[in-house]
This record gives sequence, structure tokens and C-alpha cells, in this order.
Amino acid sequence: MAYLLDTNVFIEAKNRHYGLDFCPAFWDWIDHAHQAGTVFSIDKVAIELDAVDDDLATWASERPDAFFLEADAAVVPSSQATSTWANGARYEPAAVATFLQDSDYYLVAHAHAQRHVVVTHEVVAHHEEDQDRQCLPRCRRALRHAVRDAPSRTGPLRHRVVKPSR
Repeated sequence: MAYLLDTNVFIEAKNRHYGLDFCPAFWDWIDHAHQAGTVFSIDKVAIELDAVDDDLATWASERPDAFFLEADAAVVPSSQATSTWANGARYEPAAVATFLQDSDYYLVAHAHAQRHVVVTHEVVAHHEEDQDRQCLPRCRRALRHAVRDAPSRTGPLRHRVVKPSR
């Protein structure tokens, strides 16, 4: 199983606890996890990171091409399934339109197509009457849980669904 990192994971890491200048070990961990085939992101996230001319954009531009995955044939039906899900989930039309134009839509479609786990700081807002919601990725994890559960030389990957705090 691999993890797909959302834009906000990179931005929050840089701006809060894992700044590029004072915690290079975190960024090295991302590179090592990518080399091990467990951490990726997508090309739409790279575009968002590049939109701000800062150290994070420079860091992202220095990653190998395979780090930021491009859509392939498997993503097309998942994109359709993601769109169908979003349109049928009783969200406000404006929220659906925003989602379908955002990198999150593509991130979810990639995760669905490849059975990857989306790592994000976002939380899903539910209407109280919506009891049967399902997100297309298997689960959403907060960054600290992905780091803690990532495979290491000392043991296997542990699987645990963690509900983000509100």
C-alpha cells in the first residue's frame, strides 16, 4: 500500500513542525519512503506547490518525476466514479463544483484507482442526516499517523483507521 500526500500536508509540515530549514530529517524521510515505493503525490499537487514561489516549491521541483504521479488509464474510471459520488452525496452544488475543479478530486481518483491511502489534514463535514457516507479512498489519515505507521526497517506496516479530530 502506498500513501498519496495532499497539498496541505506539505504546506502544514513546512509552516509548522517540519520546516525545511530546521527539520530536514522529515523531508529526507519523505524521499526515503518514496524510494521504497510507499509515498507519492500527484501532478496536480505539484502544480499547487509551484504556484507559490518559496522553498517548498523549490523542494517539490527537485523531486523525481515519479514522485508526482500523472493520471493513467486506470484513473479515468475512478475519476468518473469520484464525480458520480460527489454529485450524489447531497453536497451543495457549489461545493461539488469546487471539489471537481480542485486537486483533491484528482487525488481521490488516483487513490481509488490504485488503492492508495490519501494523507491529508482536511476533514469531511457531514450533514447530521447523512449516515451512509463513504469516501472513495480507504481512509484519511492525519500526517502524524502516516509517519508513525509507515514501514520501517524494524517492522511491517500497521493498518489502523484514525478519525481526524475536528
